[in-house]
Amino acid sequence: MSQQQFDQAYESGRRARQAGKSRDSSPRYGMDHNSLLQRERWREGWDDEDRERRAAA
Repeated sequence: MSQQQFDQAYESGRRARQAGKSRDSSPRYGMDHNSLLQRERWREGWDDEDRERRAAA
């Protein structure tokens, strides 16, 4: 997995939260180790965006 793919997964998670999608809507990238890392990174992005939104409220 490239750094770009890792970064894209994070940004995609943030954008999903901005769009109002649930955390459970994270992509099912695949079954290998890299896919697991991408899925976790997506959730980190979603969680970070959620934290920022809660702090601003």
